[in-house]
Amino acid sequence: ECKAWEFIKSVPSQDVLKAGFPRTVQSIPASLLSSFQQCCEIPLLRIQGDPSDVEAWKLLMLIPRMLLQPTGRGGRGGRAGIKEALRNHRKFLNYEWKDLLRLDHPAPTKTSSNPEGHRLVAVKRLLHCGELSRAAKALMSEGLAPACEETVTKLKSKHPARDDTAPSPAPCYPVETLQISRISFIHALRSSPRGSGSGPSGWRFEHLKALLDKDSTCDTLHSACSTIASGRLPPEII
Repeated sequence: ECKAWEFIKSVPSQDVLKAGFPRTVQSIPASLLSSFQQCCEIPLLRIQGDPSDVEAWKLLMLIPRMLLQPTGRGGRGGRAGIKEALRNHRKFLNYEWKDLLRLDHPAPTKTSSNPEGHRLVAVKRLLHCGELSRAAKALMSEGLAPACEETVTKLKSKHPARDDTAPSPAPCYPVETLQISRISFIHALRSSPRGSGSGPSGWRFEHLKALLDKDSTCDTLHSACSTIASGRLPPEII
Protein backbone atom coordinates (compact mmCIF):
# COMPACT_ATOMS: atom_id res chain seq x y z
CA GLU A 1 0.00 0.00 0.00
CA CYS A 2 2.81 2.41 0.89
CA LYS A 3 4.56 1.68 -2.41
CA ALA A 4 1.34 2.47 -4.28
CA TRP A 5 1.03 5.87 -2.63
CA GLU A 6 4.72 6.52 -3.28
CA PHE A 7 4.04 5.82 -6.96
CA ILE A 8 1.20 8.36 -7.04
CA LYS A 9 3.48 10.83 -5.28
CA SER A 10 6.06 10.34 -8.05
CA VAL A 11 3.54 11.37 -10.71
CA PRO A 12 4.04 15.12 -11.29
CA SER A 13 0.87 17.09 -10.63
CA GLN A 14 1.16 18.78 -14.03
CA ASP A 15 1.15 15.36 -15.71
CA VAL A 16 -2.18 14.29 -14.23
CA LEU A 17 -4.16 16.14 -16.91
CA LYS A 18 -1.43 16.68 -19.51
CA ALA A 19 -2.65 13.95 -21.85
CA GLY A 20 -5.89 15.80 -22.51
CA PHE A 21 -9.38 14.32 -22.38
CA PRO A 22 -9.21 10.50 -22.05
CA ARG A 23 -12.06 8.65 -23.72
CA THR A 24 -14.20 7.13 -20.98
CA VAL A 25 -17.35 5.00 -20.89
CA GLN A 26 -20.66 6.85 -20.65
CA SER A 27 -21.92 5.10 -17.51
CA ILE A 28 -21.08 2.43 -14.93
CA PRO A 29 -22.77 -0.97 -15.55
CA ALA A 30 -24.76 -2.24 -12.57
CA SER A 31 -22.49 -5.28 -12.19
CA LEU A 32 -19.49 -2.95 -11.68
CA LEU A 33 -21.17 -0.42 -9.42
CA SER A 34 -20.19 -1.88 -6.03
CA SER A 35 -16.51 -2.43 -6.85
CA PHE A 36 -16.28 1.00 -8.53
CA GLN A 37 -17.65 2.64 -5.38
CA GLN A 38 -15.06 0.78 -3.28
CA CYS A 39 -12.28 2.00 -5.56
CA CYS A 40 -13.41 5.61 -5.33
CA GLU A 41 -13.65 5.45 -1.55
CA ILE A 42 -9.86 4.97 -1.26
CA PRO A 43 -8.95 8.54 -2.31
CA LEU A 44 -12.23 10.08 -1.12
CA LEU A 45 -11.78 8.84 2.46
CA ARG A 46 -8.27 10.29 2.57
CA ILE A 47 -9.52 13.61 1.22
CA GLN A 48 -12.29 13.67 3.82
CA GLY A 49 -9.70 13.12 6.54
CA ASP A 50 -7.21 15.61 5.11
CA PRO A 51 -8.37 17.97 2.31
CA SER A 52 -4.73 18.97 1.71
CA ASP A 53 -3.69 15.41 0.76
CA VAL A 54 -2.19 16.03 -2.69
CA GLU A 55 -1.69 12.35 -3.51
CA ALA A 56 -5.35 11.55 -2.76
CA TRP A 57 -6.51 14.33 -5.09
CA LYS A 58 -4.19 13.11 -7.82
CA LEU A 59 -5.48 9.56 -7.49
CA LEU A 60 -9.08 10.78 -7.64
CA MET A 61 -8.33 12.65 -10.87
CA LEU A 62 -6.61 9.59 -12.34
CA ILE A 63 -9.41 7.09 -11.64
CA PRO A 64 -11.14 7.60 -15.03
CA ARG A 65 -7.85 6.96 -16.85
CA MET A 66 -7.21 3.87 -14.75
CA LEU A 67 -10.69 2.34 -14.59
CA LEU A 68 -13.14 3.96 -17.01
CA GLN A 69 -11.55 3.82 -20.44
CA PRO A 70 -13.24 1.50 -22.98
CA THR A 71 -11.67 -1.94 -23.03
CA GLY A 72 -12.05 -2.56 -26.74
CA ARG A 73 -13.33 -6.07 -25.99
CA GLY A 74 -17.00 -6.09 -26.84
CA GLY A 75 -17.44 -2.71 -25.15
CA ARG A 76 -17.37 -2.04 -21.42
CA GLY A 77 -20.94 -3.36 -21.18
CA GLY A 78 -20.14 -6.69 -22.91
CA ARG A 79 -19.26 -9.85 -21.02
CA ALA A 80 -15.56 -9.70 -21.90
CA GLY A 81 -15.45 -6.01 -21.07
CA ILE A 82 -17.12 -6.58 -17.69
CA LYS A 83 -14.59 -9.27 -16.78
CA GLU A 84 -11.66 -7.07 -17.73
CA ALA A 85 -13.12 -4.13 -15.80
CA LEU A 86 -13.58 -6.31 -12.71
CA ARG A 87 -9.93 -7.43 -12.98
CA ASN A 88 -8.88 -3.78 -13.10
CA HIS A 89 -11.06 -3.01 -10.08
CA ARG A 90 -9.41 -5.84 -8.13
CA LYS A 91 -5.99 -4.52 -9.10
CA PHE A 92 -6.97 -1.06 -7.91
CA LEU A 93 -8.27 -2.39 -4.58
CA ASN A 94 -5.00 -4.35 -4.20
CA TYR A 95 -3.06 -1.10 -4.73
CA GLU A 96 -1.57 -2.26 -8.05
CA TRP A 97 -1.94 1.25 -9.43
CA LYS A 98 1.26 1.32 -11.44
CA ASP A 99 -0.10 -1.48 -13.66
CA LEU A 100 -3.26 0.50 -14.37
CA LEU A 101 -1.80 3.90 -15.16
CA ARG A 102 -0.26 4.62 -18.53
CA LEU A 103 0.15 8.39 -18.79
CA ASP A 104 2.57 8.03 -21.67
CA HIS A 105 0.10 6.02 -23.73
CA PRO A 106 -3.28 7.75 -23.56
CA ALA A 107 -6.24 6.04 -25.16
CA PRO A 108 -6.67 7.18 -28.77
CA THR A 109 -9.69 9.32 -29.39
CA LYS A 110 -11.96 8.59 -32.31
CA THR A 111 -11.99 11.18 -35.03
CA SER A 112 -14.45 11.29 -37.88
CA SER A 113 -13.96 12.62 -41.40
CA ASN A 114 -17.75 12.70 -41.71
CA PRO A 115 -19.14 15.56 -39.59
CA GLU A 116 -22.72 14.61 -40.44
CA GLY A 117 -22.19 11.04 -39.26
CA HIS A 118 -20.47 12.27 -36.11
CA ARG A 119 -23.44 14.54 -35.38
CA LEU A 120 -25.93 11.70 -35.85
CA VAL A 121 -23.96 9.54 -33.40
CA ALA A 122 -24.15 12.36 -30.84
CA VAL A 123 -27.90 12.73 -31.45
CA LYS A 124 -28.49 8.99 -30.95
CA ARG A 125 -26.49 9.07 -27.72
CA LEU A 126 -28.57 11.94 -26.35
CA LEU A 127 -31.82 10.22 -27.38
CA HIS A 128 -30.68 7.06 -25.61
CA CYS A 129 -30.11 9.14 -22.46
CA GLY A 130 -33.58 10.68 -22.72
CA GLU A 131 -32.24 14.17 -23.49
CA LEU A 132 -34.79 14.96 -26.23
CA SER A 133 -34.36 18.75 -26.22
CA ARG A 134 -30.57 18.57 -26.45
CA ALA A 135 -30.82 15.91 -29.16
CA ALA A 136 -33.05 18.21 -31.23
CA LYS A 137 -30.60 21.10 -30.81
CA ALA A 138 -27.70 18.88 -31.82
CA LEU A 139 -29.60 17.70 -34.90
CA MET A 140 -30.32 21.28 -36.03
CA SER A 141 -26.87 22.61 -35.15
CA GLU A 142 -24.62 23.75 -37.98
CA GLY A 143 -21.57 22.72 -36.00
CA LEU A 144 -18.43 24.71 -35.29
CA ALA A 145 -17.26 27.39 -37.69
CA PRO A 146 -14.23 26.39 -39.79
CA ALA A 147 -10.80 27.33 -38.45
CA CYS A 148 -9.87 29.92 -41.07
CA GLU A 149 -9.06 33.61 -41.45
CA GLU A 150 -12.66 34.42 -42.41
CA THR A 151 -13.90 33.03 -39.10
CA VAL A 152 -11.27 35.01 -37.19
CA THR A 153 -12.29 38.20 -39.00
CA LYS A 154 -15.97 37.65 -38.18
CA LEU A 155 -15.16 37.02 -34.52
CA LYS A 156 -13.05 40.18 -34.31
CA SER A 157 -15.89 42.20 -35.83
CA LYS A 158 -18.27 40.86 -33.18
CA HIS A 159 -15.78 41.39 -30.35
CA PRO A 160 -13.64 44.44 -31.25
CA ALA A 161 -10.65 45.44 -29.15
CA ARG A 162 -11.11 48.15 -26.53
CA ASP A 163 -10.24 51.69 -27.60
CA ASP A 164 -9.51 52.80 -24.06
CA THR A 165 -7.32 51.38 -21.34
CA ALA A 166 -8.90 48.66 -19.28
CA PRO A 167 -9.87 49.88 -15.79
CA SER A 168 -7.91 48.74 -12.78
CA PRO A 169 -9.27 45.58 -11.21
CA ALA A 170 -11.49 46.01 -8.18
CA PRO A 171 -9.83 45.30 -4.84
CA CYS A 172 -10.27 41.78 -3.53
CA TYR A 173 -12.09 41.30 -0.27
CA PRO A 174 -12.32 38.15 1.84
CA VAL A 175 -15.46 36.17 1.15
CA GLU A 176 -17.28 33.71 3.33
CA THR A 177 -16.55 30.04 2.72
CA LEU A 178 -19.18 28.54 0.45
CA GLN A 179 -21.22 25.87 2.19
CA ILE A 180 -23.10 23.24 0.17
CA SER A 181 -25.71 21.20 2.01
CA ARG A 182 -25.78 17.46 1.37
CA ILE A 183 -29.36 17.67 0.07
CA SER A 184 -28.53 20.48 -2.36
CA PHE A 185 -25.43 18.62 -3.53
CA ILE A 186 -27.34 15.39 -4.25
CA HIS A 187 -30.14 17.28 -6.01
CA ALA A 188 -27.69 19.21 -8.21
CA LEU A 189 -25.80 16.07 -9.21
CA ARG A 190 -28.91 13.96 -9.85
CA SER A 191 -30.41 16.72 -12.02
CA SER A 192 -27.22 17.23 -14.05
CA PRO A 193 -27.65 16.67 -17.81
CA ARG A 194 -27.26 13.13 -19.06
CA GLY A 195 -25.02 12.27 -21.99
CA SER A 196 -22.67 15.23 -21.45
CA GLY A 197 -19.03 15.03 -22.39
CA SER A 198 -16.31 14.41 -19.85
CA GLY A 199 -13.97 16.93 -18.29
CA PRO A 200 -10.18 16.98 -18.79
CA SER A 201 -9.73 14.12 -16.31
CA GLY A 202 -12.36 11.91 -17.96
CA TRP A 203 -14.97 12.15 -15.17
CA ARG A 204 -18.58 12.40 -16.37
CA PHE A 205 -21.75 13.29 -14.47
CA GLU A 206 -22.89 9.65 -14.78
CA HIS A 207 -19.71 8.45 -13.04
CA LEU A 208 -20.31 10.78 -10.10
CA LYS A 209 -24.02 9.90 -9.91
CA ALA A 210 -22.99 6.26 -9.48
CA LEU A 211 -21.37 7.23 -6.16
CA LEU A 212 -24.59 8.62 -4.70
CA ASP A 213 -26.24 5.22 -4.21
CA LYS A 214 -23.98 4.30 -1.29
CA ASP A 215 -24.26 6.56 1.76
CA SER A 216 -20.61 6.39 2.79
CA THR A 217 -19.36 7.13 -0.74
CA CYS A 218 -21.91 9.91 -1.16
CA ASP A 219 -20.72 11.52 2.08
CA THR A 220 -17.07 11.44 1.04
CA LEU A 221 -17.86 12.80 -2.44
CA HIS A 222 -19.89 15.61 -0.88
CA SER A 223 -16.95 16.41 1.37
CA ALA A 224 -14.52 16.53 -1.58
CA CYS A 225 -16.82 18.72 -3.68
CA SER A 226 -17.36 21.05 -0.71
CA THR A 227 -13.59 21.43 -0.46
CA ILE A 228 -13.46 22.42 -4.14
CA ALA A 229 -16.38 24.84 -3.81
CA SER A 230 -14.81 26.56 -0.81
CA GLY A 231 -11.52 27.09 -2.65
CA ARG A 232 -9.49 24.87 -0.32
CA LEU A 233 -7.85 22.68 -2.96
CA PRO A 234 -4.09 22.15 -2.48
CA PRO A 235 -2.15 24.65 -4.69
CA GLU A 236 -0.42 21.74 -6.45
CA ILE A 237 -3.77 20.52 -7.80
CA ILE A 238 -5.14 23.84 -9.04
